Amino acid sequence: MTSLCTLDVLDVGHGNAAVLQAGDSVTVIDAGLGVTLIKFLEAEGINRIDRVLLSHSDRDHVAGTINLLASETFDVRAVYVNPDSKPSSIWASLAWELKQWHDRTGGLIELQLRQGMVFGEGPVRINVLAPGIQLSALAAGAKDKAGRTITANSRSAVIRIDAADKPVALLPADLDDVGLEHLTEDGQSDKLNAQVLVYPHHGGASGRGRGEGSSPYIRSIIDLVSPSTVIFSNGRGSYDLPRAEVVAQIREIAPSARLGCTQLSRGCATEAPALEDETAGQHLLPLVAHGSSARKCCGGTWRIVCDDTRISVLPDEAAHKGYIAACAPTALCQRQN
Repeated sequence: MTSLCTLDVLDVGHGNAAVLQAGDSVTVIDAGLGVTLIKFLEAEGINRIDRVLLSHSDRDHVAGTINLLASETFDVRAVYVNPDSKPSSIWASLAWELKQWHDRTGGLIELQLRQGMVFGEGPVRINVLAPGIQLSALAAGAKDKAGRTITANSRSAVIRIDAADKPVALLPADLDDVGLEHLTEDGQSDKLNAQVLVYPHHGGASGRGRGEGSSPYIRSIIDLVSPSTVIFSNGRGSYDLPRAEVVAQIREIAPSARLGCTQLSRGCATEAPALEDETAGQHLLPLVAHGSSARKCCGGTWRIVCDDTRISVLPDEAAHKGYIAACAPTALCQRQN
């Protein structure tokens, strides 16, 4: 049995960040808010990062990059961004920090993460499936030839991790229905399947039918990806995510799929486990997680381990279900539709 890679989907609260380790290579995919990413890297003994891939300009995906680049603890070799025209103080701060970092280190900056880019060494590949040419060329607020309004979410970079030619995980950031339609129109449908899906937009509505949970979007992405595990990278108390109707429809479409969150949604338990309870609130893996100190974790930071024979998703499903039964017996992922 040969280890190929480890993908950690970090609990950063409301936001996205993931770290892929493959041999000596380290890739960061989005950076969340605050310093959770930095704490995770330090705890894992990682100080060299081959590349940082930023899916789009939303602060809950990019803000942590500012501290990462400003720190002289980490040797970051390259940063690939997916810029946006909308005004944002965080994006302006990141642009300034990118210049300071580049002037100091000479690191590579690529100003358009786009469809067709492939990164990786050996049997592990990082495939960028979106945005395609049309979305890359259009700014947020513009309309495409079909009259669809483009948002920053439409232009999200969609990334699939493969190991030994097996599709491991799909990370679609905040991809909305317009972006998904462009993906299929660009001939990428057969490249979307993966064992693990980090669900878009933290489990929020992602389409034009927002008030109804955007059923066509949910069915489309679940059918295209056909995941056995769906992870929601959410923050407890942030926007009440994942939405109950989103979880319910995924369970209806893919009843055998495992569903789990990084943090314990208020929709699953109005009260977090009591701090004095020594069993109910412990996170399930010894990994840095934003919610661990306040017992906000559900799955906490998730770890996907790939070797040449199988793909394992942690935390262990039985242990995770035990935690849910103890702390959130009416959790969204357990309710009968």
